[in-house]
This record gives sequence, C-alpha cells and structure tokens, in this order.
Amino acid sequence: MLKNILLPISFSLATFIPHSSYSAPVFDDASLSSQCHVLAKHLGEIKESQKRASCSYKLYMSGIYVDNSGDKIIEKQYSNATECLNDAIEFLIFAQKFNCERLAEITEIKKELIQIKRQIRDK
Repeated sequence: MLKNILLPISFSLATFIPHSSYSAPVFDDASLSSQCHVLAKHLGEIKESQKRASCSYKLYMSGIYVDNSGDKIIEKQYSNATECLNDAIEFLIFAQKFNCERLAEITEIKKELIQIKRQIRDK
C-alpha cells in the first residue's frame, strides 16, 4: 500500500529535478555579445556616480574593454574577446580595491564577466 502511494509521488518529483549536475546555460554569440554591451552600458552608468577620478577611469576603461569584447564575440575572435574580458576584470579588481562607489554592483558585474569568459572558453 505504502509503495503504491510513494511510487507515483517520487515519479512526479523526479520530473522536476534535473537528472544531470548543474551547468551554466549555453548562450549563442549574439546573446553573449548583447550581454557584454549591456554590462558596458551599466559600467558607464556606475562611472557617472563616482566621486573619485581614479574610480571613474577604472570603470570607464573596464566598460571600453567589455564593449570591445562584445564586438569580438560577434566576429568570432574568441581569444581577443577573452583578452578584453581579462583586462576589464583587472580594472574592476582595481575599482574594488579603491573601494569605489556602488561596490556591490561592480562585484556583480565582475562575476558576470567571469561567467561570459567561461562561456567563451567552452565554445
């Protein structure tokens, strides 16, 4: 009796649980490029709120590299796109060390750039 009750419940639960380990969703070049351009624009917005010139500069340069990376992805120049992302991430690391305004957003963007790099690497 108990087996008859638990079997349908476990079967219905199993349909909602993924059968493989978690992996990041795979994006095509257009969506990765678009994501880069959106993040570059967001970095520009964050740059405008900075009080220190050094923070503005770091965020500006990071935005330039992220935007360039988006262009390189569309051109299928994955190695160059990765280099641009590495440079952008380095500028964000400096922005974090300088304790720039909106630090939480800067940190989140850095995490997203690392995810984009992983997506490019997996191509």
